[in-house]
Amino acid sequence: MKRDHVRLSAMKKLCDLIEAETGMKCFRGRQVLGADIKAPFVNIVEAIRSGDTIQTANQNHRNDRVDFLLSGYVDTKNIENPLDDAYYYMGRVEEALHKITATSERSGSAKYPEWYNLGNTVSSFNYLAPVCHAPSDEVHGKAYFYIYLNFHVAYTPDNPYAPLSKR
Repeated sequence: MKRDHVRLSAMKKLCDLIEAETGMKCFRGRQVLGADIKAPFVNIVEAIRSGDTIQTANQNHRNDRVDFLLSGYVDTKNIENPLDDAYYYMGRVEEALHKITATSERSGSAKYPEWYNLGNTVSSFNYLAPVCHAPSDEVHGKAYFYIYLNFHVAYTPDNPYAPLSKR
């Protein structure tokens, strides 16, 4: 029986969230983004370099930070203001990402339990300020945005398929 590494489980949950909340197709690790893909869409690729590992008291546990680049592409027909559509979808993605860490002010419990910490597959989630760019006529006719994000996954190397939070 094939099992998903805890990192892949978290990425799949992240894509499920983005697709459910924005209606945009979300790809994981796609290197070629051609005309065969209907915009708007999002692609998430893992950083080429490794994140870091937080040392824990128990040497049998790992708590790895994994870095990603989320890039979104939008067809735009607005010649005067080509970023408008990209900002709209960037905002939709931010609204979705908020659900990963949102807690109730009264109780402190997860506001969106189905999405909280990506279904409890990650121990933390962060993202940097998003950036939008206008399309370049020489390259493509899509406005785009990107967001650097990272999350921590805690697991034991003898079972990298189950996050510590679910044991």
